[in-house]
Amino acid sequence: MPRKTIRKPGTRTYQNYSHNTLETCLRAIRLKLMSQRAASDHYKIPRSTIKIKLKKYHGKSVGHSTVFSREEELCFAQHCVTFANFEFPLIPIDLKMTICRYLDSKGTQVPQFKNNIPQDDWVNSSLKRHPEENKNCGLNEDLVGQAFLDRL
Repeated sequence: MPRKTIRKPGTRTYQNYSHNTLETCLRAIRLKLMSQRAASDHYKIPRSTIKIKLKKYHGKSVGHSTVFSREEELCFAQHCVTFANFEFPLIPIDLKMTICRYLDSKGTQVPQFKNNIPQDDWVNSSLKRHPEENKNCGLNEDLVGQAFLDRL
């Protein structure tokens, strides 16, 4: 099943506005440049959404929380960047096995991972959350060998 669903024509539209548009709308209302109703008509954002955002209800992100804490994810990202600095690119299976070994050493069983090995969609989501991980993934063997010899 694909991670991103494709909407069928004629179905209800959800959030047809960007985060920047919403912030601009809320700023205009807070500065009393527009009323809620006028801002709703101008920015094409539902008035109920504007009211909820102004009262700061539902502050958390949608979906379940990430498997690892922010510090752990940054540690994994730094791990990938360190390898990339030594011209040794990690492929997704290397990252998966690193995560698996980490969870096994902690004695933690993650129900979202089969045998504590993350799936491809988790790796893709992690790369989206930490774009610095994806820094040098496309190096070929000649460049890696030459970079290694240059460092000697």
